Amino acid sequence: MKINDTNKLFYNKMPVTEFKEHVKHAGLSNCNDLLAIKSYISGDVLEIGGGYGRVISWLLKNTKNKITTVEKSKKCLLLKRKFPNINIYSDITKLKHKYKTILWMMSGIMDFSKTEQQEMILILSSILTKNGIIAIDLPKAIRFKKYKQFYTLESEYGTLKGYYPSKSELIKYLTKSKLKINKTIKYKTATTKTRIIYLICKK
Repeated sequence: MKINDTNKLFYNKMPVTEFKEHVKHAGLSNCNDLLAIKSYISGDVLEIGGGYGRVISWLLKNTKNKITTVEKSKKCLLLKRKFPNINIYSDITKLKHKYKTILWMMSGIMDFSKTEQQEMILILSSILTKNGIIAIDLPKAIRFKKYKQFYTLESEYGTLKGYYPSKSELIKYLTKSKLKINKTIKYKTATTKTRIIYLICKK
């Protein structure tokens, strides 16, 4: 089973209240990540990993863009009830439209293995407009140092696995997908942690 499919089972069991606490602990409840890239968000927007709707809510309040979200876990059903006018999918391979802004926030890429990350970048490249951007958000440094880049966390909700890609690995993914890093933005969360957003475009 792919790591992302294993993680889907984890997120299926995690209550929304617990998810919100996790976001609060990360210092992202007030959406400092989105504020840092607000001026780069334009056109039709695709969000990868909708969770409980943090990004959707912010986009609805702060932009007039058409929004689409992909969420693999059962939270997809919650999002559909909460945001009936938003296009919400559980399978990214079903998307045929191209997007000018693709948001992969809050370390979402780390929910995938190295191979899966490469596969996802290829998919995102295929649905990105010619002048579009992909925003990939990551912590400046991984917290789980004893696991190095690959980590496994156990909790009452099951096992959560992930992989923290180095910048050089990310560049390799992008090169294979004919993409490049256009800009690197550092910002502070509400809990004063430093995080990085890579703005990626087509070569």
